[in-house]
Amino acid sequence: VSTQSTGVPFRFESKYHAFKVRWKNGDKWSKGDADGMNSAGLSFSELYFPEFAYFPEPREVRGKDCNNAVPNIRLGEYILATFENVQQIREAIDSDEFPMLYVEADFDIKHPVHYQFIDQTGDGMVLEYTKGRGRMTYNNTVGAFTNSPTYDWHMENLRNYPHLRSVNRKGYSYEFQGDQMFIPSAGSGSGLRGLDGDYTSVSRFVKAATMVRFAEKPKNRNEALVQSFHLMNAADIPRGLVQIPKQEKPGKDKKNKKEKSKKGKKQKKGKNNEDGREEEEEKQEFLSDS
Repeated sequence: VSTQSTGVPFRFESKYHAFKVRWKNGDKWSKGDADGMNSAGLSFSELYFPEFAYFPEPREVRGKDCNNAVPNIRLGEYILATFENVQQIREAIDSDEFPMLYVEADFDIKHPVHYQFIDQTGDGMVLEYTKGRGRMTYNNTVGAFTNSPTYDWHMENLRNYPHLRSVNRKGYSYEFQGDQMFIPSAGSGSGLRGLDGDYTSVSRFVKAATMVRFAEKPKNRNEALVQSFHLMNAADIPRGLVQIPKQEKPGKDKKNKKEKSKKGKKQKKGKNNEDGREEEEEKQEFLSDS
Protein backbone atom coordinates (compact mmCIF):
# COMPACT_ATOMS: atom_id res chain seq x y z
CA VAL A 1 0.00 0.00 0.00
CA SER A 2 1.47 3.41 -0.96
CA THR A 3 0.39 7.03 -0.57
CA GLN A 4 0.33 9.71 -3.24
CA SER A 5 2.56 11.87 -1.04
CA THR A 6 5.56 9.57 -1.07
CA GLY A 7 4.82 6.63 -3.34
CA VAL A 8 6.67 4.47 -0.81
CA PRO A 9 4.79 1.28 0.08
CA PHE A 10 3.73 0.70 3.67
CA ARG A 11 4.68 -2.90 4.32
CA PHE A 12 3.53 -5.28 7.04
CA GLU A 13 4.02 -8.98 7.63
CA SER A 14 1.04 -11.29 7.88
CA LYS A 15 1.21 -13.26 11.12
CA TYR A 16 -2.04 -15.17 10.65
CA HIS A 17 -4.04 -16.96 7.99
CA ALA A 18 -7.30 -15.18 7.19
CA PHE A 19 -10.63 -15.71 5.50
CA LYS A 20 -11.88 -12.48 3.93
CA VAL A 21 -14.98 -11.37 2.04
CA ARG A 22 -14.93 -8.85 -0.81
CA TRP A 23 -17.69 -7.52 -3.05
CA LYS A 24 -17.95 -7.64 -6.82
CA ASN A 25 -19.15 -4.96 -9.22
CA GLY A 26 -19.70 -6.42 -12.66
CA ASP A 27 -16.53 -8.32 -13.48
CA LYS A 28 -14.33 -6.39 -11.04
CA TRP A 29 -13.54 -7.23 -7.43
CA SER A 30 -13.19 -4.61 -4.73
CA LYS A 31 -9.77 -3.53 -3.47
CA GLY A 32 -10.70 -3.83 0.19
CA ASP A 33 -12.29 -6.40 2.49
CA ALA A 34 -15.80 -6.03 3.89
CA ASP A 35 -15.58 -8.83 6.47
CA GLY A 36 -13.16 -11.48 7.61
CA MET A 37 -11.64 -13.58 10.36
CA ASN A 38 -8.07 -14.69 11.00
CA SER A 39 -6.70 -17.94 12.38
CA ALA A 40 -6.48 -16.42 15.89
CA GLY A 41 -10.25 -15.95 15.98
CA LEU A 42 -10.25 -12.16 15.48
CA SER A 43 -13.05 -10.96 13.20
CA PHE A 44 -13.45 -7.71 11.31
CA SER A 45 -16.52 -5.97 9.84
CA GLU A 46 -16.73 -2.81 7.74
CA LEU A 47 -20.12 -1.12 7.36
CA TYR A 48 -21.32 2.04 5.66
CA PHE A 49 -21.27 5.15 7.86
CA PRO A 50 -22.83 7.87 5.64
CA GLU A 51 -22.98 11.55 6.64
CA PHE A 52 -20.52 10.93 9.49
CA ALA A 53 -17.36 9.20 8.23
CA TYR A 54 -14.34 11.34 7.42
CA PHE A 55 -10.90 10.32 6.17
CA PRO A 56 -8.18 12.65 4.83
CA GLU A 57 -7.07 12.58 1.20
CA PRO A 58 -3.81 10.74 0.38
CA ARG A 59 -2.03 14.07 -0.29
CA GLU A 60 -2.68 15.04 3.33
CA VAL A 61 -0.53 12.19 4.66
CA ARG A 62 2.73 13.82 5.67
CA GLY A 63 5.91 13.22 7.68
CA LYS A 64 6.15 10.12 9.83
CA ASP A 65 2.58 9.12 8.91
CA CYS A 66 3.81 8.25 5.41
CA ASN A 67 5.52 5.18 6.85
CA ASN A 68 2.46 4.10 8.82
CA ALA A 69 -0.72 4.75 6.82
CA VAL A 70 -3.27 2.49 5.11
CA PRO A 71 -6.35 3.20 2.94
CA ASN A 72 -9.63 3.18 4.82
CA ILE A 73 -11.03 0.33 2.70
CA ARG A 74 -7.97 -1.88 3.39
CA LEU A 75 -7.88 -1.63 7.17
CA GLY A 76 -9.36 -5.12 7.50
CA GLU A 77 -6.45 -6.65 5.62
CA TYR A 78 -4.01 -4.98 8.01
CA ILE A 79 -5.97 -5.88 11.17
CA LEU A 80 -6.37 -9.57 10.33
CA ALA A 81 -2.69 -9.88 9.37
CA THR A 82 -1.34 -8.10 12.45
CA PHE A 83 -3.47 -8.64 15.55
CA GLU A 84 -4.52 -11.63 17.63
CA ASN A 85 -7.24 -10.02 19.74
CA VAL A 86 -9.12 -6.78 20.40
CA GLN A 87 -6.94 -5.80 23.37
CA GLN A 88 -3.89 -5.69 21.10
CA ILE A 89 -5.71 -3.24 18.83
CA ARG A 90 -6.52 -1.03 21.81
CA GLU A 91 -2.89 -1.09 22.92
CA ALA A 92 -1.68 -0.16 19.43
CA ILE A 93 -4.06 2.81 19.39
CA ASP A 94 -3.08 3.94 22.90
CA SER A 95 0.64 3.72 22.12
CA ASP A 96 0.21 5.65 18.84
CA GLU A 97 1.44 2.66 16.82
CA PHE A 98 -1.86 2.26 14.98
CA PRO A 99 -1.65 3.43 11.35
CA MET A 100 -3.22 6.59 10.02
CA LEU A 101 -6.16 6.00 7.68
CA TYR A 102 -6.75 7.91 4.45
CA VAL A 103 -9.52 7.64 1.89
CA GLU A 104 -9.13 5.49 -1.21
CA ALA A 105 -11.74 5.25 -3.95
CA ASP A 106 -13.07 1.86 -5.00
CA PHE A 107 -15.22 1.57 -8.15
CA ASP A 108 -14.77 5.38 -8.36
CA ILE A 109 -16.55 5.74 -5.00
CA LYS A 110 -15.05 7.03 -1.77
CA HIS A 111 -16.77 4.77 0.73
CA PRO A 112 -17.81 6.25 4.11
CA VAL A 113 -17.25 3.38 6.55
CA HIS A 114 -16.71 2.45 10.19
CA TYR A 115 -15.36 -0.74 11.73
CA GLN A 116 -16.02 -3.45 14.29
CA PHE A 117 -13.58 -5.99 15.73
CA ILE A 118 -14.53 -9.01 17.86
CA ASP A 119 -12.23 -11.79 19.09
CA GLN A 120 -12.88 -15.35 20.21
CA THR A 121 -13.35 -14.28 23.85
CA GLY A 122 -16.32 -12.09 22.86
CA ASP A 123 -14.42 -8.85 23.48
CA GLY A 124 -15.60 -6.28 20.93
CA MET A 125 -14.65 -2.81 19.79
CA VAL A 126 -16.03 -0.22 17.34
CA LEU A 127 -13.71 2.21 15.54
CA GLU A 128 -15.03 5.39 13.89
CA TYR A 129 -13.50 8.43 12.17
CA THR A 130 -15.58 11.61 11.97
CA LYS A 131 -14.89 15.20 10.94
CA GLY A 132 -15.70 16.75 14.29
CA ARG A 133 -14.21 14.21 16.70
CA GLY A 134 -11.54 12.43 14.71
CA ARG A 135 -10.80 8.85 15.74
CA MET A 136 -13.13 7.39 18.35
CA THR A 137 -13.18 3.90 19.89
CA TYR A 138 -16.00 2.22 21.80
CA ASN A 139 -16.26 -1.08 23.62
CA ASN A 140 -19.02 -3.08 21.95
CA THR A 141 -20.76 -4.49 25.01
CA VAL A 142 -24.19 -5.22 23.45
CA GLY A 143 -23.03 -7.25 20.44
CA ALA A 144 -24.76 -5.01 17.87
CA PHE A 145 -23.30 -2.96 15.01
CA THR A 146 -25.18 -1.24 12.17
CA ASN A 147 -24.71 2.05 10.29
CA SER A 148 -25.16 5.76 11.05
CA PRO A 149 -25.34 7.61 13.38
CA THR A 150 -22.33 7.18 15.67
CA TYR A 151 -22.05 4.16 17.95
CA ASP A 152 -22.40 6.20 21.17
CA TRP A 153 -25.67 7.65 19.81
CA HIS A 154 -27.04 4.14 19.26
CA MET A 155 -26.12 3.23 22.82
CA GLU A 156 -27.86 6.32 24.21
CA ASN A 157 -30.95 5.43 22.18
CA LEU A 158 -31.27 2.12 24.06
CA ARG A 159 -32.46 4.20 27.03
CA ASN A 160 -35.79 4.45 25.22
CA TYR A 161 -36.43 0.70 25.43
CA PRO A 162 -36.33 -0.36 29.11
CA HIS A 163 -39.75 -2.05 28.76
CA LEU A 164 -38.56 -4.78 26.39
CA ARG A 165 -38.42 -8.27 27.86
CA SER A 166 -38.59 -11.86 26.67
CA VAL A 167 -41.36 -12.93 29.11
CA ASN A 168 -44.93 -12.47 27.90
CA ARG A 169 -47.07 -9.94 29.71
CA LYS A 170 -50.11 -11.40 31.43
CA GLY A 171 -52.70 -9.05 30.00
CA TYR A 172 -54.69 -5.88 30.67
CA SER A 173 -56.18 -5.23 34.13
CA TYR A 174 -58.71 -2.55 35.03
CA GLU A 175 -61.53 -1.78 37.46
CA PHE A 176 -65.21 -1.53 36.54
CA GLN A 177 -67.91 -0.65 39.09
CA GLY A 178 -65.82 -2.00 41.92
CA ASP A 179 -64.89 -5.23 40.15
CA GLN A 180 -61.39 -6.08 38.97
CA MET A 181 -61.45 -6.94 35.30
CA PHE A 182 -58.75 -8.75 33.35
CA ILE A 183 -58.20 -9.38 29.63
CA PRO A 184 -55.43 -11.95 29.03
CA SER A 185 -52.87 -11.45 26.30
CA ALA A 186 -53.67 -13.15 23.02
CA GLY A 187 -50.75 -15.09 21.60
CA SER A 188 -47.10 -14.65 22.50
CA GLY A 189 -44.49 -11.94 22.07
CA SER A 190 -46.21 -9.29 24.19
CA GLY A 191 -43.04 -8.73 26.19
CA LEU A 192 -41.39 -7.30 23.07
CA ARG A 193 -44.30 -5.05 22.18
CA GLY A 194 -42.88 -1.79 20.84
CA LEU A 195 -39.72 -3.30 19.35
CA ASP A 196 -38.93 -1.41 16.15
CA GLY A 197 -39.34 -3.46 12.99
CA ASP A 198 -38.38 -1.10 10.15
CA TYR A 199 -35.10 -1.29 8.23
CA THR A 200 -33.39 1.90 9.39
CA SER A 201 -29.99 1.41 10.99
CA VAL A 202 -31.35 2.85 14.25
CA SER A 203 -34.15 0.28 14.45
CA ARG A 204 -31.92 -2.57 13.32
CA PHE A 205 -29.46 -1.73 16.11
CA VAL A 206 -32.18 -1.86 18.78
CA LYS A 207 -33.55 -5.11 17.39
CA ALA A 208 -30.11 -6.73 17.13
CA ALA A 209 -29.12 -5.71 20.66
CA THR A 210 -32.44 -7.02 22.02
CA MET A 211 -32.15 -10.34 20.19
CA VAL A 212 -28.58 -10.91 21.38
CA ARG A 213 -29.69 -10.05 24.92
CA PHE A 214 -32.57 -12.51 25.10
CA ALA A 215 -31.66 -15.30 22.67
CA GLU A 216 -30.70 -18.59 24.32
CA LYS A 217 -26.97 -19.11 24.59
CA PRO A 218 -25.90 -22.06 22.42
CA LYS A 219 -24.45 -25.08 24.18
CA ASN A 220 -22.26 -26.31 21.33
CA ARG A 221 -20.90 -25.43 17.89
CA ASN A 222 -23.91 -26.70 15.95
CA GLU A 223 -26.36 -24.75 18.09
CA ALA A 224 -24.19 -21.65 17.71
CA LEU A 225 -24.24 -21.99 13.93
CA VAL A 226 -28.03 -22.37 13.79
CA GLN A 227 -28.51 -19.50 16.24
CA SER A 228 -26.25 -17.19 14.23
CA PHE A 229 -28.34 -17.73 11.08
CA HIS A 230 -31.55 -16.96 12.98
CA LEU A 231 -30.05 -13.72 14.28
CA MET A 232 -28.75 -12.69 10.86
CA ASN A 233 -32.07 -13.43 9.18
CA ALA A 234 -33.70 -10.80 11.38
CA ALA A 235 -31.67 -8.13 9.56
CA ASP A 236 -32.30 -9.42 6.03
CA ILE A 237 -33.58 -6.79 3.60
CA PRO A 238 -35.32 -8.39 0.59
CA ARG A 239 -34.04 -6.90 -2.65
CA GLY A 240 -36.15 -3.95 -3.77
CA LEU A 241 -37.83 -3.40 -0.41
CA VAL A 242 -35.61 -0.42 0.48
CA GLN A 243 -34.65 1.90 -2.37
CA ILE A 244 -32.52 5.04 -2.58
CA PRO A 245 -33.24 7.75 -5.18
CA LYS A 246 -30.35 8.09 -7.63
CA GLN A 247 -28.34 11.27 -7.08
CA GLU A 248 -27.58 13.67 -9.87
CA LYS A 249 -23.93 13.91 -10.89
CA PRO A 250 -22.13 17.14 -9.81
CA GLY A 251 -22.89 19.92 -12.27
CA LYS A 252 -25.63 17.96 -14.02
CA ASP A 253 -28.43 19.68 -12.15
CA LYS A 254 -27.19 23.16 -13.12
CA LYS A 255 -26.82 22.09 -16.72
CA ASN A 256 -30.38 20.76 -16.78
CA LYS A 257 -31.71 24.00 -15.32
CA LYS A 258 -29.94 26.03 -18.01
CA GLU A 259 -31.29 23.80 -20.77
CA LYS A 260 -34.81 24.08 -19.40
CA SER A 261 -34.59 27.89 -19.21
CA LYS A 262 -33.47 28.02 -22.86
CA LYS A 263 -36.40 25.92 -23.97
CA GLY A 264 -38.88 28.34 -22.41
CA LYS A 265 -42.30 27.81 -23.88
CA LYS A 266 -41.04 24.95 -26.02
CA GLN A 267 -40.92 22.66 -22.99
CA LYS A 268 -42.75 19.37 -23.33
CA LYS A 269 -46.26 19.54 -21.96
CA GLY A 270 -47.17 17.43 -18.98
CA LYS A 271 -50.06 17.06 -16.61
CA ASN A 272 -51.76 20.06 -15.01
CA ASN A 273 -51.23 20.71 -11.33
CA GLU A 274 -53.77 22.11 -8.88
CA ASP A 275 -53.08 25.70 -10.04
CA GLY A 276 -53.74 24.80 -13.64
CA ARG A 277 -50.10 25.22 -14.59
CA GLU A 278 -48.41 22.61 -16.70
CA GLU A 279 -45.59 20.63 -15.17
CA GLU A 280 -43.32 18.08 -16.76
CA GLU A 281 -43.73 14.58 -15.43
CA GLU A 282 -40.40 13.01 -14.46
CA LYS A 283 -39.80 9.35 -13.89
CA GLN A 284 -37.98 8.77 -10.59
CA GLU A 285 -35.10 6.29 -10.66
CA PHE A 286 -34.08 4.29 -7.63
CA LEU A 287 -31.15 2.27 -6.38
CA SER A 288 -31.79 -0.80 -4.28
CA ASP A 289 -30.35 -0.60 -0.76
CA SER A 290 -30.28 -4.37 -0.28
